[in-house]
Amino acid sequence: MNRLDDMEALARRTSPDDFTRNNHFPVFVSRYVAEGDLRKSTTGRSANGPRGLTMQHVKASTELLLQPVTRERWIGIHRAQDGYSHPWLAVGRDRRSDVMINDYTISAIHAQLFVLPLVGRILLADAGSTNATAHNGTVLETGEQQMLVDGDEVRFGRLVFTFFHARSFYRYLLGEWTEPRTLVS
Repeated sequence: MNRLDDMEALARRTSPDDFTRNNHFPVFVSRYVAEGDLRKSTTGRSANGPRGLTMQHVKASTELLLQPVTRERWIGIHRAQDGYSHPWLAVGRDRRSDVMINDYTISAIHAQLFVLPLVGRILLADAGSTNATAHNGTVLETGEQQMLVDGDEVRFGRLVFTFFHARSFYRYLLGEWTEPRTLVS
């Protein structure tokens, strides 16, 4: 993951058009870590990743207690040069993942991102991960897809990220981004 303050400095030196032209991909920004214990996985769903089994994230209660990360970081959502050759982008702990997240609660291939370039949308799906994928607090079933929009919270294992398209990421870096208001209350 990349340091957010480095990208913030770049955003302050460039215009929105120049920033989005040079950094046109959407991003995940790390925001929170869920409290809980790590335990060796005993389920058959664990994937043998490059560094062993995925650890199970065990929570003391059903409510997820989130702690802010000490330093926000960002991950670009784009095809890795030497990654997998799937029609979707792989999110996972494996170094070949398009969106690589180095955490023991992340499965080797944790989730999938389906990019729909003609409509400018990205769909998120869980790939049968050990510690689940959640979209705005709702845990996804394996293969269930949800469309991502700016400001969505996405949880992979114990890590919670906020999703941004490039122009919204630029505004977020400058402190000018506000969450969109929902039409339904």
